[in-house]
Amino acid sequence: MDNLVKIYQSAFAEPPWNENWSFDEVVEDLNLGLNSEGSIVLVAEYENQLLGFTWGYNLPLEKFSFLESLVSSNSSYMDEIAVMPFARIKNIGSTLCQEYFKSVSDAGLDSVVLRTDIRNEASMALFKKNGFTPVVNSSESVYDPIEEKRIYLEKVLEVTK
Repeated sequence: MDNLVKIYQSAFAEPPWNENWSFDEVVEDLNLGLNSEGSIVLVAEYENQLLGFTWGYNLPLEKFSFLESLVSSNSSYMDEIAVMPFARIKNIGSTLCQEYFKSVSDAGLDSVVLRTDIRNEASMALFKKNGFTPVVNSSESVYDPIEEKRIYLEKVLEVTK
């Protein structure tokens, strides 16, 4: 758990996030994900060293009502994904995405939705590489109503069940 918290803190302390999360806040966020319907938590590990993680759960449309008619109600929300700085550009983020897609598809869900900051070029490139496209409303990309630089992306999946 300590290493997961360190990765989270490290990744989100960087620009454009510039967020300083306490240990307890990260644990609370993880517990929210773990206790949500359709919870998925994946980690990337090499030689007993945690290199990255992702987690998410069924998209809570009551929280994201502005997405209701724009994405499938049968979606997973990838809440967090992070990789240790020294381990980036080694395909770990893509592997986490692909394994997340497999878990979501195996659960019979249609798509994965996430929110990221458009200023984070590495994240935007990772998500584009893995087939995410902007959620669009009337030919315009959908941005967060509170955080204006945060865009919503979706990856439509082939369901295996």
